[in-house]
Amino acid sequence: MALSRRENCLAVMNRNNPEWVVYHISYTPDLNKRVQENLTISDSVKKHAFPGAGVSAPYEVKEDKRDFSKYYEDVELPEGTTIDGMGVAHAPGSKYHFNKYIFPMRNFKDPIEVEEYPWPQGPLYDDKYHQGMKKSADDIKSRDLIAVGNVGHIFEAAWYLRGMDNLFADFILNEDLAAALLDKITDTCLKRARAAGIAGADMIGTGDDVGMQNRMLMSPNEWRKWIKPRFASVIAAAKEHKPDIHVKYHSDGNIEPIIPDLIEIGVTILNPVQPECMDPVKLKEQYGDKLAFDGTIGIQTTMPFGTTEDVDATVKHMIETVGKDGGLIIAPTHVLEPEVPLENIMAFFNAVDEYGHYS
Repeated sequence: MALSRRENCLAVMNRNNPEWVVYHISYTPDLNKRVQENLTISDSVKKHAFPGAGVSAPYEVKEDKRDFSKYYEDVELPEGTTIDGMGVAHAPGSKYHFNKYIFPMRNFKDPIEVEEYPWPQGPLYDDKYHQGMKKSADDIKSRDLIAVGNVGHIFEAAWYLRGMDNLFADFILNEDLAAALLDKITDTCLKRARAAGIAGADMIGTGDDVGMQNRMLMSPNEWRKWIKPRFASVIAAAKEHKPDIHVKYHSDGNIEPIIPDLIEIGVTILNPVQPECMDPVKLKEQYGDKLAFDGTIGIQTTMPFGTTEDVDATVKHMIETVGKDGGLIIAPTHVLEPEVPLENIMAFFNAVDEYGHYS
């Protein structure tokens, strides 16, 4: 009996002999416009698209009267700068969608400043909100889709506010400040994870960029001290209410030293598995009985600089190896930038369509 799209995607994530490979893909605004204008995606390809939808619930939001101006009194904000809901200033960058961050907590010295910061208002996470989340998840499932709860980041959110150099210095010189900031962010992530678990979401998405091209941004032991226990509590909050919930963890770069730790705390899907930084086939051999993999198609190599034949061969290879018996959501390892040829994007779609079926 043929699987539905939802059933097939669950089989992929469960590494349980799906009928076809699932993919996802995204583009920067300029490239997205050209894709929409120039490429026609067949229905047979669209069937492979990841059938996910975000779980959400309405909640009352009071008028936002927060003022972040005092955090920028010592700097002149460039023209065109915007301040997001967390109070982080985004100054125009030099090209395309890139911008520069100005960190509102860059001058903090004491943990009390973290507590006094004008944090955004969120849901009450009361019974009414949880009921709304469950209704949303049930509706998504009824439409043959995967219900996904967004949990957010911990380390990344912290350095967006504090600055990466400052946060790393805090790990050594001001541990109380680092702990206060990370704990505040973790608390929000934990509430989101618990709400997703109560709602019965199929998957939560979380993670942090903690990898560089050939090593981690911090030592594995520092990650284990500061980040691992906080993510463990977040994942546990979701699994307390839905033990089989999938946990997709994102980190660019090489994070091989902590993959066993991620498995230990409940991660089930690793994203994006950059082939320029880690060998996806080797990881499948080592951890394929415990992890599914999301990504594997390089945006530093294959997609922008390969030929259409290279794209075809790479997709085929990943499906036949990393995707053996399931466990592969194939995708470029990040949003595609404007230099990626349209021909290579079409080659990706065609290859998924041609090779992405299990006999």
